[in-house]
Amino acid sequence: MYNLKPYSNSMINFVKGRWRSFLYAVNGIKLFFSAGTNMYINFAAVVVVTGTGLYFNITPTEWCLVVLCFAMVIAAEGFNTALEQLADLLHPEQHPAVGRLKDLAAGSVLLLTIASAIVAVFIFGKYIAAMF
Repeated sequence: MYNLKPYSNSMINFVKGRWRSFLYAVNGIKLFFSAGTNMYINFAAVVVVTGTGLYFNITPTEWCLVVLCFAMVIAAEGFNTALEQLADLLHPEQHPAVGRLKDLAAGSVLLLTIASAIVAVFIFGKYIAAMF
């Protein structure tokens, strides 16, 4: 008459599905780190900017902006890498349309990187100027 089980099978299946999705995402991060040079450049920038933020003891709001910039650039780089690999898989030989797609994706990453650099100038510029 009543289901006395604390958790139904559908709830267990839901949790298992979310766990699998999480593991796929973790695997994606691992693949991203092994994807090539751009990730190492991004990681080096994260280390340098984090060290600079710690040195200058930036405010919590400034940390939020820095972390958002990190996340946006790294996520954009991940999307760019995924798109490039998908394009290469679907059309292995060179094609002008595929090249334009790759250029658009790379340009988007570059725009975010430039915007992040501008944010860094606004955040760190006052600290650096105060040193002189």
